[in-house]
This record gives sequence, C-alpha cells and structure tokens, in this order.
Amino acid sequence: MRTRTSRSAHDIGRLALLLAMLFGTAAAEEGAVGESPWEAPQRVRLDGSPLSAVPGGSYWILPQPGAEVLADRRQEGWLRLPLALGLYAWCPEEHALRLGAGAPEEPRRLGPAVHSRRLENGDLELELPITGVAAPLWREEAGEGGADWRLILEHTVSRLDWIVLDPAAGLQGLDWEPRPGDELELRVALATGRFQGHLLRWEPGRLLLTLRHRPTRLKGARVLLDPGHGGAENGCVGASGTLEKELALSLARELKAELERAGAQVRLTRWSDSTLSLAARVEQARAWPADCLLSLHYNSVPEGQDPRSADGFMVFSWSPWSAGPARALHETLARRLPLFDRGLHWRSLGVCRTFTCPALLLEAGSLVHPEEEALLLEPAFRKRQVRAIRRGLEACFREGDGS
Repeated sequence: MRTRTSRSAHDIGRLALLLAMLFGTAAAEEGAVGESPWEAPQRVRLDGSPLSAVPGGSYWILPQPGAEVLADRRQEGWLRLPLALGLYAWCPEEHALRLGAGAPEEPRRLGPAVHSRRLENGDLELELPITGVAAPLWREEAGEGGADWRLILEHTVSRLDWIVLDPAAGLQGLDWEPRPGDELELRVALATGRFQGHLLRWEPGRLLLTLRHRPTRLKGARVLLDPGHGGAENGCVGASGTLEKELALSLARELKAELERAGAQVRLTRWSDSTLSLAARVEQARAWPADCLLSLHYNSVPEGQDPRSADGFMVFSWSPWSAGPARALHETLARRLPLFDRGLHWRSLGVCRTFTCPALLLEAGSLVHPEEEALLLEPAFRKRQVRAIRRGLEACFREGDGS
C-alpha cells in the first residue's frame, strides 16, 4: 500500500480561514459588483443555512433557525448582515425571510445569573438568561481538543453578577469579556476528554447550552450516516456510469447493518434518492442528537484532469472535537484497506462544521478511476471496506478526546 504524508494542519487551517475572512471581506467591500443598498435596513429571519464571510465563500456561521437579524445590502443574490465594527456575514437570499424595514435595537442583556446542572446522562447544562423573543445570532469557537470553548453573542451586553457552577460535572470555569461593537464573548473551560460537543437551544428569554458527555465505546452510541448528494445532485459519475449518490446510499445501508451488529444506534440522513440540504443534514445530527456524524462520498477530479490521478481515500474534519476521531478513522482505514492514502485533511465543509458532535467526511475511494471503480463495486471488497469503517469508528470513540 502506498502512503502519502498527511497534514493535520488544524491551526494552519484556522489561520487561513481567518485571513480569508479578513481580506476577503475587504475585497468584497472594495470591488462588489451588482450591489443594491437599501434605503433602510431590512429585518430578516434566517432558516439555519450556513453563513459565509464573503458572497459565495466557505461556511463560517451556522445560525439558529429562526434567528432575526438586520440586512443592509443585497449583492447578486446574497444579503449582507452587519455584525460588529465592519465585520459582515453573508446569507443566500433564498435562505432569509424578509420581515420588513428595521432599525438597530438596544443590545440584548445577558444575566443577572447563570446556573449549571448535571443531567442524568452525564451532560452538563448551562442556562443563560438573555433578553429577547427571537433567537440571537451567535458564532462559536473552540480550542485545540475542545478543552475550552467560546461563544460570541452579537449585539449583546453582560449584566452578569452571579454564576453557579458544578465543578464535579467537568466545568472548570466560565468568564466573559465585552468586545467592541456590542459583542459579548463567553469563555467556558472544560475538563479535557469529558465532552464531545454541545447543543445550543434558544427559548424566548434564555439560551440553553448543553455540553455533551463523550461515549467511550461504539456499543450504545448514536451514529448518523450521511450518504452524500441525492435527488437532483448526482455527485460524480464513475468511469462506467456509476452515480456517487447511489453508491454512497448503498454503502450507508450496508454500514448501518454492520454497526448495528456491533451494538450502535444508527440512522441515515436520507433513505432514498432525495435532495437534502447541508443545513438539513447538520440539523438531523443536532435534533437526535448524534454522537458521531459520518458523511460518505467518493472522490473525483476536475474536468480535463487525468482520472487515474484521483485514486485513494481521504478523511476530512473541522472542529477540534473531531480531530481525534478523524485521525483514528484515517489510521484504521490506512492499515486495513488496499487503497491509496490521500491523507487526513482539515477543511471548512458544511457537514463538518457542526459543534454538536464529532463530524467526519470520508471520500471512500475514486469512482472516476476505472480500476478503482471496479474494485469499489466488488461485493467482497465492499464487505471488507464496511468492516474497516466499523473498526475505524470503534477507534473514534476510544480516541474521541482529540489527544
């Protein structure tokens, strides 16, 4: 088996994304084409689809469905959402419901007290009182390995004077800091290895933050399998005409049976040839909630490139909670399958950007490579591949702390 040196590149990737956001935003402001500023800002309600730092850019913020914000400009099908001090998010126009003209409101207030409590399943819940009826807009950041986590609330100020913590539940500390432009940063320090992600749920007047306890074995864990593409989206087309969407669904069904024999609870994001948005896939992980999200795809090459250059498998992740599981899955597949190892990658992919749980994307092989397509369709190899992925997921739960 041939191998290629892989690049973990988590910190490099985060820096690259930050630079793209900063310089990309500036470029958009200087040279925007087809801009249509409104006479007055419009209040819009978001449907939960990802926001970008520039029109057409990579995913940046996953807003709460129903969040209401101001939009001040329309540009070629995108709406500009002012954040703080010249920072903007951009939303595809079809994912925002216009509610009419609006004006900046008084900042929301967080406080006066934050309480924490440990739930029966080992999760830790924090109740954050915040004024307002509609969901606020927030963005999330996490430190390496998930040892600390930050929540940046837009248009919010602190009125906190009392925090009640439960140190035995794995919460090491909570503090806050105002940012310029009426942003509020909450910092949560966590016990390393205790948590695997979190859930944020808005109810009028309060934001509930649930820090999710990390399972340490596959048996009993909730695994959400996401067959890529579907419906109007075929994905790539193999050398002999195999459709990626069909083979991904077939692999997901076979993998589901294998994982259930190992004692896991398994669901699929789609069971048929149906179109499903990225936001809908991520929402299923949040609503269940899943302990691991694995999106299944097959590799291809840009038009005009030699298809024989695209053999092999790849594993992608984004959040710090996903780093350890991604490495465990990658290493297991590299040992157990006779496929070219195209490495472990950090990338801002829509299905990988959830903070609910470790979220991985597997390019399980190349359909456009004629010999590899034939191998991927062989029943004997499919069984071997399914067993290898199951072994990889078992390793994911043992290595889930990202250490």
